Amino acid sequence: LVEHRTHQVHRNHAGPIHSQISASGSEFALLVVSCPLIFVVPKLTGTTIKHEEAGNVPAAGRALTLTQVALAHLRRHQAGQRGCVFPHETSDLHIPFHAAAKECQDAGVPYVISPHGALSPSAIQHKRLKKILMWPIIQRPILQNAAFLHASSDTETIEFTEQKLSTDAEVWSNGIVVPEKQRDSDHQMIEKEFPQLKDKLVILFLGRIHPIKQLEILCHAYRSLINEAKYSDLHLVIAGPDESGLRPEFEKILTGKDHSSAFTFTGQLGVSEAKAIMHRADIYAQTSKSEGSSLAVLEAAATGTPMVITRGCHFEQAEEFGLGTIVDHNSKSVAIGLSKTIDDIKNGITIDSDSLERFRAEYSWDAIAAKIEKLYLSKL
Repeated sequence: LVEHRTHQVHRNHAGPIHSQISASGSEFALLVVSCPLIFVVPKLTGTTIKHEEAGNVPAAGRALTLTQVALAHLRRHQAGQRGCVFPHETSDLHIPFHAAAKECQDAGVPYVISPHGALSPSAIQHKRLKKILMWPIIQRPILQNAAFLHASSDTETIEFTEQKLSTDAEVWSNGIVVPEKQRDSDHQMIEKEFPQLKDKLVILFLGRIHPIKQLEILCHAYRSLINEAKYSDLHLVIAGPDESGLRPEFEKILTGKDHSSAFTFTGQLGVSEAKAIMHRADIYAQTSKSEGSSLAVLEAAATGTPMVITRGCHFEQAEEFGLGTIVDHNSKSVAIGLSKTIDDIKNGITIDSDSLERFRAEYSWDAIAAKIEKLYLSKL
């Protein structure tokens, strides 16, 4: 099993799930190749690929080069065994993936693609002209010739159908690592760094600041609440990098006449800080227009933080497990959802512990990896 990337491994990509498969003792050997990182999961003991083999290749050729390197590696070390190349991309299905897919086809190696929201209506509108031109000659053939497509939600399978793709689709979500019990030191650490959070009811968004997250909806909803005296103890935290220069616009919405101290933009956080602030949050809010399987939403659910999310987050299980409220994609609905959740918290209403444990078991990486392994064994 080969997984390749045209970018650095990121925490919300699929590495952990395949690491779980590799560690499970299955018949798969896992090789992960990435630009500029290439590493081999320990199960392939004694084998190494140095990143210099692909590191100096122009970006447009890296996927092809890495696929060739990976297939050559399998031929050397896994002679007689069948490998699966797993091109994984989160935005565009472009020329490098076309080259990699063709290499797989020429070598007789099946491949699986995770579009991860790339076929959603909002994603298709992004760089629309480019996609109109690339779809018939590059993107559609890649998808149509895959062994199967990975959908991260039931909604994404509908998006495949709307694009008239006949390729089989299989659904699995991202998984979660069950969080450790919150420590007092974590709470103290985050309030030492952000003292404005002390004694506040914290509403958190964790993720990149990007148009698809539609944070203006959250900002308007929050602004409507803090205008009321009974919500004077609220504090909104938007934690993550500003990738699109939208922070000034959101600050303008939030500031108003006298609310300049009622919100915080943290910028990029480290892993320990992100975990600490997730535990510190009283409510998690996300107003995305479209998501695949949002790791931030799943992590908030795993901590037992009640959430208010829009339907575009595609996590219907929030209400199934009693983990939060799903609202329409507008500021009024978000404000109503937040108000109800705040009232529940102040009235001592919490998430049912049995439902939380059931969610954690169903969405653990062990459970998700077992499902993937079964699919790979049966489909490839």
